[in-house]
Formats: sequence, structure tokens, C-alpha cells
Amino acid sequence: MDAVTKAIEDSKKYAGRHENQDKYDELLKGEYIFTCKKVEEYVDKKNGVILDMGTAYGTVPAALKILGYDKVYAQDLTKSYLNKGLIDQYKIPFKTCNIEREVPKMPEKADFIIFTEILEHLNNNAQTAIENLAAVTKKGGLLLITTPEASEQGYCRGMNQKYIWWDEVPKTHLEWKDEHTRHWHQLEITDVVHRAGFTVIEAGLCYDNRSTFVVARYGA
Repeated sequence: MDAVTKAIEDSKKYAGRHENQDKYDELLKGEYIFTCKKVEEYVDKKNGVILDMGTAYGTVPAALKILGYDKVYAQDLTKSYLNKGLIDQYKIPFKTCNIEREVPKMPEKADFIIFTEILEHLNNNAQTAIENLAAVTKKGGLLLITTPEASEQGYCRGMNQKYIWWDEVPKTHLEWKDEHTRHWHQLEITDVVHRAGFTVIEAGLCYDNRSTFVVARYGA
């Protein structure tokens, strides 16, 4: 049994899991596998420090622990999706973090940060979020971003008609909603990560060409 399949099967043991987890774990299985393969491609299992920002259920961190990675951390804006039994089983430290407003609290800087299918959910200026991730990335460390590709999915724009900051967000929009606010073109993502101190070293389409991905190195 591969690591992702085992993590999904293990998650089903816990009655407190989110009501949507079984459905979406199966739907997103290919995405989880893609993410794990990217981590394996770039990160040493003995010493690599990994942060999954926007972990949702915690399935990917669990799969990485099964693959043999020891230092795996998980964070999300909310713990309402989290399968606590699963991350406790694999001893994965979890914290809540609003990446648009704060730097993640980490005991050490990361070699690889997973930021998959999150960019499209941000309420405001993605630049701040990427800079907050940069603050906990080792020099030479990597950031993986995946997000629906605008040219494939349509260029939806919710609140993000322009770059804005949290203190400019209307009070009616301060509560995050689980919906897409903006779709990104690959070159736009490249620009944002570059301004945060990253250099894109790999880019392309993924998830049956529905999403774009970039792998970017910090301080290189």
C-alpha cells in the first residue's frame, strides 16, 4: 500500500473526522501523491524540515511521515477540518495560523513549505502571505505552490480587484469563507514569489492541467 493510500485508510479510523474528509481525500488523492513526490524529489528524509501550510485534514503530513520524514509540521487557518486522531497517530505538531496576518510559529526554519490549493482562497494581498512563509524558510529552502490556473479555470476575482491589506478589508469580509476569491496565471505567481525573495526553479501544469505549480528556492 502506498503512503497516501495508507494515510487515507488510517484517517477513516477516527470518528471525529470532518464530514467531507472521505469524499475529498479520494477526490484529491492524485494531488496528494503529486505533492509527496515533489517533497521526495527535493528533500532528504533524514534531515528535512517540512511545513504543510493549509493542511486541512492532515492527510499529506501523515503520508510524509509514512514515507519516513521525521520533521513534519502542519498549520492551517482553522482546525475545523483537521483529523486530530490522524495527526496524533503520526505525532505531527499542529498550530493555527492566519498566513495573511502572521508569520507561522515554527521551532526551526523549513527546508520545504507546501502551499497547495491555498493561494486562490486568500482574502487579500498574497504578497504578505508569501513573505510570511519566506520568514520561516531556510536559505536555499523550497516553496511549492499549486493553484487553479486562470487560463484553464477562468479568471475569477472576488475581493482581489487590487492588492489590499488587512486593515483595509471591509468588516463584512473579515471572516474567511471557504471559496475561491481569485485565480492566478503562472507569471503572476512568479512575480509574487520573486518579490518575497524566492527564485522559481520549476514550473508547469498539474492535476490534469487544472492547476499550475511552481517550486521556488529562497535566497537563491
